[in-house]
Amino acid sequence: MRPAFSSTRQAALFALLLLLLLVSPLLAGKRFLPSREAGYGAEGWFFGPYPWDQKQIFQETNDIDIVIIGSSRLMYAIDPAYVQQQLGAKLGRPAVVRTIGWFQAGYDSLYFAARDLLAHRKVRLLVFADEQPTGHFHVHTRAYRWFTFGDNWPEIAGLPWAVRMNYYSDAILGLPHNLWSLASPPGAVWFKPPTEDFYRIIYNAPNPATRLGAIDAQITTIPGMEFQPFQPTNAVSPADVLRYDSQNRTNFSFSPEGIQPEQLFFLRKLAALTRANGTGLLALHAPETNDFTAGTVCERACWPELLDPDVQLVGVPGTKLFAGLTDREKLQLFYNENHLNKNGQQFYTRLVTPALLQIYENKITH
Repeated sequence: MRPAFSSTRQAALFALLLLLLLVSPLLAGKRFLPSREAGYGAEGWFFGPYPWDQKQIFQETNDIDIVIIGSSRLMYAIDPAYVQQQLGAKLGRPAVVRTIGWFQAGYDSLYFAARDLLAHRKVRLLVFADEQPTGHFHVHTRAYRWFTFGDNWPEIAGLPWAVRMNYYSDAILGLPHNLWSLASPPGAVWFKPPTEDFYRIIYNAPNPATRLGAIDAQITTIPGMEFQPFQPTNAVSPADVLRYDSQNRTNFSFSPEGIQPEQLFFLRKLAALTRANGTGLLALHAPETNDFTAGTVCERACWPELLDPDVQLVGVPGTKLFAGLTDREKLQLFYNENHLNKNGQQFYTRLVTPALLQIYENKITH
């Protein structure tokens, strides 16, 4: 077998190149980093509506009344246009409600996106859902776009060393794009992204940028069934939407395994961030097909007790939400087992909006 290197000099040069690669985030520091905006712009539409997110986080400057932010579950579950219309009618002025989202869950992505948003815009109420992925902790798959050593390394000082090394490796992966962005004209992209028609092709939905960031998927979870408009006429009402407090804690149940320490690290940073910026924080339960027979609002953890008593937790028990519906009718509300479709989005949004508006009102009057 031929040796890997033809000479000691060649082996030494390879080792030097490898060393430079490994220490490149340290060498780059802050001097060779593009703006954080460039990281969002490079993603295109495939992993979420990042061009929309980029605009909302970095380019728009007006205050946001309510932002619905996080991975795809809330992008499918809530119609921000409806919430905005209802809030504007209540306030007697134009309201600003936006969804800022992406695919693949993780409290790390939620924290860093919220950090960027609150650095540029005033937000009165931030709505999130459970962001812990299944299985063991792993760094968000797009972290190499938004985590940079020069900017973010001190922020993860409380994590175990092995986890910090995962983020360091993402900083290495992201560096070529960062350097390319510095040398490229404004608006240039790292690769040709999917077109804005991506959501129409995959989800039979308009581009989220035309829906204030939401995805109203016109697909059903029933095999072979084409999507058809359907709105339940069961007995559930906004009065069945519950806010967690000491009086109704028995209407909520929490997963025995709780939340992973690494995810909790970022969730607590999010709570501290919103508190420092005077932003209210609300955890909204996003319905899943597992909720069909649930007599309580099933969450991973009790967010008010885990984070801060001012954090709000809102949801509807599954047996109330889906009462009187056949199995087929229930499935007509879902795109897949974890995400509502357009039918479910309209149904759920109209139920929970009064509670969202009440919490918003309490936030701005206290």
